[in-house]
Amino acid sequence: MEWGIQYPGFSKGLLLIVPSGSFNPVLAPVIDTMVAVMQLDPNWNGGRYTQNPTDGLKRAGMVFFPWIWSDEWLAMLKTQEEYEKALSAPGEGFSNWDATSWMYRYLASRNHDVARPFAGNLDLALSKITSKALIMPSVSDRLVPPRLARLLSDGIKQATYREIPSIAGHMGGAPRDEKSVEYVFISAQIKEFLDGLTK
Repeated sequence: MEWGIQYPGFSKGLLLIVPSGSFNPVLAPVIDTMVAVMQLDPNWNGGRYTQNPTDGLKRAGMVFFPWIWSDEWLAMLKTQEEYEKALSAPGEGFSNWDATSWMYRYLASRNHDVARPFAGNLDLALSKITSKALIMPSVSDRLVPPRLARLLSDGIKQATYREIPSIAGHMGGAPRDEKSVEYVFISAQIKEFLDGLTK
């Protein structure tokens, strides 16, 4: 969206997957809690670490875990082993990041608002976009809910809106299995959209 707003006409099309023009209010306390948990790791040392605080990053992932999946998806975890594997997965990914880079990545998401340079007027910000846009929220996303994507669809002149049919919450926008419903749906929508850009 920033590219589309700041450089109108630079690109023919924008792919906006699980998008939002500004952060969902629930995102601020989730991110603030993740950062606070990470900083409890003694290795953080006030940001002057010599060893990456991976234990803190792993625990921050546990905070993030229930927000990126839907209730329906979480209910499918039937065994303790399945639950523990799912619970630790986000943190395992986080622990591959440098802690400061990871922190600022999420703080940037927390504070992002494309309307800020336009006195908070989202419609004015989106009116700058001249490219076609494919907008695809995950229907079950509670971290970045579809209502935020619908605001984009309403404000972008050449928008195509498609909800990803998924019970995977926020992760519906990042399918890991090429045979999954989400992957097949997203791939088909992107192909159709890209084909339309060449016409």
